[in-house]
Amino acid sequence: MPRTLFLLVAGTAILLISAARPVAEVTVAVSPAMSNATEDNGQHKLARAPDGSLYLVYSAPSSEGGVASSSKYAPGSPVAEAVFVARSDDGGGTWTVETRLSREGVAARLAAVAAGPDGKVHAAWVDFEDVGHVWYAVRENGVWSPGEKVSPGPFYAGFPALAVSDDAVHLLWYAAPPDPDTRHGSAYKIEHIFNRGDGWTDPVLVSTNSRDALNPAVVRDRSGVVHTAWYQLGENTYLTHYATWDGREWAVPRPVSPLEGNATGVAMDVGADGVVHLVWEQVTGDTPGVSYSRLAGGSWSEPEILSAPGGTDPVVAVDGGGRVFTVWSRVGVIEARVWEGGWGQLTELGAGAHPVPLPGDEPLVAWTRPAGGGHEIVVGPLEAADGAGSAIAIGAIVAAILAVVLTIALVWRRRRA
Repeated sequence: MPRTLFLLVAGTAILLISAARPVAEVTVAVSPAMSNATEDNGQHKLARAPDGSLYLVYSAPSSEGGVASSSKYAPGSPVAEAVFVARSDDGGGTWTVETRLSREGVAARLAAVAAGPDGKVHAAWVDFEDVGHVWYAVRENGVWSPGEKVSPGPFYAGFPALAVSDDAVHLLWYAAPPDPDTRHGSAYKIEHIFNRGDGWTDPVLVSTNSRDALNPAVVRDRSGVVHTAWYQLGENTYLTHYATWDGREWAVPRPVSPLEGNATGVAMDVGADGVVHLVWEQVTGDTPGVSYSRLAGGSWSEPEILSAPGGTDPVVAVDGGGRVFTVWSRVGVIEARVWEGGWGQLTELGAGAHPVPLPGDEPLVAWTRPAGGGHEIVVGPLEAADGAGSAIAIGAIVAAILAVVLTIALVWRRRRA
């Protein structure tokens, strides 16, 4: 192979390879953190207040440890996991740990956060002193309130999801209240409470029948309708279910995912146009993949598989321009695809797991990644998912132009010789 032609091929290959593996620029927000610090894809863990300040809730090692009596941990075993909130006043460039939300000496994790139009910031998490209960705190006038237990009874409640409307705070979770119609005397159910400033309502059942319903996700659209989705046991498999609340009552849930294979790990968002976007883990055999569907005009689109086999923890966020960002983890790497009139190619954002997004005009994404023998949380712009795809396209174009130029030069040189 002539030397010039070899340089042409090698240079083109290097350019394409360098453009094909973009990595998002991120900021380390919290270190150290638990390996599951941002776990549950159905929860919102990033919030933006009206003044532009950002809030991140997560689990991290606590300083004093403690003991757990929960079935989640071995009774009497030492625990060192607590829920904290960090704040950024410069758009995510720098972060400060603002406070610890959970109680000292009690294991806590699975936090969620939401900001209201009145400037209040709301947080919920699971406290594992015994079987697990949902706790809540609010930041008002710059001060976080003490945590309070909001799930009733001695039975389990966990995986809280938060949404805020103009006049109310909405909180959903799954619980295991007594149910004499079930074989085991109880079944997991999705429950909803809300607070309009005069205290929390009693829980209302959202899911139907006596089959286990797990891990709700919740969003509110601009018209005030609250949307939720979860996964629930059907005849033989778990299916994604969806329901809405119009301010008075919950509609009858309906399944979204196909009947074949298990659907788990549900997350959702709703755009300014009212279109609802849903992602979940669709398991075929033993292998999960990321599935997506949208609700527009009263009908769900045919589910699409977006990831290669092995995609887990999917999340979805819509920006102010209507672009849809889907993010997930696969084999220790955060991957993403963007829809803008059609799905773009897959891009990599970096190493890690458990991504959580912040929708809006300046969408962000946070995730947990290994660092120095432990773990840390990083935050970066979701624009990187779209820009990375553009970088690949630009790189390919530049490579093609370079190839043409060098080929012409080679031909011209040979003719002169």
